[in-house]
Amino acid sequence: MYRKDSTRVNYAISFLRGTALDLFEPYILASEDSEANEPEFFHSWTLFKEMLTENFGPPNPIEDAEDALRKLKFADDTKATQYFTEFAKYKAKTYFNDRGYYHIASQALPLCIHK
Repeated sequence: MYRKDSTRVNYAISFLRGTALDLFEPYILASEDSEANEPEFFHSWTLFKEMLTENFGPPNPIEDAEDALRKLKFADDTKATQYFTEFAKYKAKTYFNDRGYYHIASQALPLCIHK
């Protein structure tokens, strides 16, 4: 929808409140004095999102953990403990029931473990 990242960033900044706005306020005030002082994240949507994520975490950590859990693979050279350690890390951040976790794990495990 936006042709320039800087327009998209400015639009997003207009919705920031509280601590998030406090983070960007010094940069906004400095850039009003001189555009030469503008940080790169004012012109890059990717950098702007990275700065927000670094300071405030992912926008939807539960959804991110669910996706990571579904994408988790049991590599041929991986030990079961390594897989289930990663599995437990993401499981702690999600709200599937036991049947859901069983389904996800059984899809990722090699057939030789199912026997």
